[in-house]
Amino acid sequence: MRCSTTVVVVLLDAVFSASAHAQAARVGRLPVLAPMRASALHCQPLPMNADLRRLGVATGVMARDSVLSRTVSLAMTAEGRAKLLIAMMSDSTGPKRRELETVTVTFDTAGRVVSGWRHASTMGVPARLSEDRRSDLLPADTASALALANAMRSCGRR
Repeated sequence: MRCSTTVVVVLLDAVFSASAHAQAARVGRLPVLAPMRASALHCQPLPMNADLRRLGVATGVMARDSVLSRTVSLAMTAEGRAKLLIAMMSDSTGPKRRELETVTVTFDTAGRVVSGWRHASTMGVPARLSEDRRSDLLPADTASALALANAMRSCGRR
């Protein structure tokens, strides 16, 4: 009896360890800051309010990328410089599992990247195996965020 109990415990442990590993949120896995594909974009202006204006945001634009299942929003100053970029992307990685990654980037008054972070999460069944992780921007993110912000400015002029 002891031997069969040990085998069951070892097997269950292996199953749960493999499941937990498979559910791990992976920061940087999704191409959230990939270049825009103009033919796949659906652009619309973002509504502005007094709170955003107090923060120096004059206009904003949101684009849905139908190819990458991604949404990108850009808040801009009155001079048309990037102020805040938020890009989100999700992916189904199994029958009961989704991954979501968000990149948030802030810019200074000259349009240079000041700070930012990535947030990745998994949503799956069972829920106890879902996970969230956050990290600073990855090394290539600064250049990618600047390029994406420039593309979003042109999206706002369509």
